[in-house]
Amino acid sequence: FFFSSRRRHTRLQGDWSSDVCSSDLLLVQQTIVTANKLEKARNAEALGIKDGNLQLSAQQARVINDVRLRYHDTIAAKDLLSLAEEQLEISKQSLSIAQRLYGAQQVPETDVLRAEVQLNASELAIQNAKLTLKAAWNQLVILIGKPDLELTNLEPFAEDLPEFGDLEQEWSRLITSSPQLRSAETQKQIAHAEWVTAQANRVPDVTVQMVTQYDSIGNFTTFNSVVALPVPLNNKNQGNIYTAAQEVHRTHHELERVQLVLRDQLVSSLRDYEKARSEEHTSELQSPCNLVCRLLLEKK
Repeated sequence: FFFSSRRRHTRLQGDWSSDVCSSDLLLVQQTIVTANKLEKARNAEALGIKDGNLQLSAQQARVINDVRLRYHDTIAAKDLLSLAEEQLEISKQSLSIAQRLYGAQQVPETDVLRAEVQLNASELAIQNAKLTLKAAWNQLVILIGKPDLELTNLEPFAEDLPEFGDLEQEWSRLITSSPQLRSAETQKQIAHAEWVTAQANRVPDVTVQMVTQYDSIGNFTTFNSVVALPVPLNNKNQGNIYTAAQEVHRTHHELERVQLVLRDQLVSSLRDYEKARSEEHTSELQSPCNLVCRLLLEKK
C-alpha cells in the first residue's frame, strides 16, 4: 500500500513552525508459506467438499427409501383392508348358513354362536384395517410434504422383486456403493489431512517487507528490506498435533462402528426380505383355499 505523511520538525532554539517536511513511503509485504502448507490445506478442503457431497447423496437416498417404504406400507394396508372385507363377507355367509342349519335342527346352537363370534371378529378386523390404512397414508403424505392430500387409489410398483445373493456378496456390494460408509471413510481422510497440516505448521512462515521512502526536502530515496520470523523458531505445535491425532483415531473407530451397524442392518434386511417373500408365497397358496371355502359355503 502507499501513503503520504507530513511531519513537523522543531529546532532546539527558535521556532520553525512554518517549515514543513514531507515524505512518501511505499511498503510492500509478502508472506511466504513454507512446508507446502497451501497444498495440504487445499487437499483437506477438497476432502471436505467430497464429504459434503457424499452426505447429500446419503440423505437423498434415505429420503427416497423412506418414501418407498411408506408407499409399500400403504399398499399393504390397502390389501389388508381388502382381505378383511372378503373375510367379512365369508363370515356373513357362514352365519346365514349356520342359522338355516340350526333352524332345520341339523347343527347345534354353538355353531351359530361360533359364526356370530367370527362375524364380530371380522368387523373388528375391518375397523383395524381402516385405521392402519389411514395411519399409513398420513405418514406417506407428511413425508412427501403434502399433508392435505386425500387418499387415492394406489397401484403397486410395476417392478420385479430383486434376487439377492448370499450375505458376503451383498456386503461386498454395499461397501462400494453405500454413501454413508464412503462418507465415514472420507471423514477419516480429512482427519489425517488435518494431522499432516498440523505437523507442517511446526515450520514457521517467512514474512518479507520492502520499504521505499522518498524525502522531498533532501531529494533522496531510501530502500529497506525486512525479513520477519515468528519467535520462538522451534515451535513443535504439540497441542494441535495431539488433537489432530486423536481425531484420526476417533474417525477410524467411527468407520468401524458404521461398518458394524451397516452389516447388522444388512443381515436384518435380508432376513425380513426372505420372510416377506415366504409370506407372499403362503398368501398365494391361501388364495385357492379361500376360493374353495367360498364354493363350499355356496354349495351348502
